Amino acid sequence: MAVGRHAVGTPSLSGASLELLQNDGGIYDIDSGVIRSFFDTEYRVHLVMEAAKSRMSFGDRLRRARTTRNLTQAQLGMKSNLDQAVISRIEKGKVRPRIDTIKRIAASLNMSASGLLSGVG
Repeated sequence: MAVGRHAVGTPSLSGASLELLQNDGGIYDIDSGVIRSFFDTEYRVHLVMEAAKSRMSFGDRLRRARTTRNLTQAQLGMKSNLDQAVISRIEKGKVRPRIDTIKRIAASLNMSASGLLSGVG
């Protein structure tokens, strides 16, 4: 027996969403931005750029914390047991570090991981 579905547009925190209701009571809420990104190439590029800005802003926060402490990338790498190239790629926004890497870097800078992530400290 096939499960019936119908869609209803509803507001969400990020704008509109599409709510898929199933006969068995299941509800699937899909953000309209996700749907739009499938069909709108320009919007998809916009989302990719926003994600890159987010990664870059963490790199900027890391660079600011490192230079405030008068450390080179190599010195921070040694203190955090990471290669200088890794520090460089993070600062340039080329990679998104894992949380354990963020914790090691933050400890090497004598700050909390949350402080490094938020830019406070």
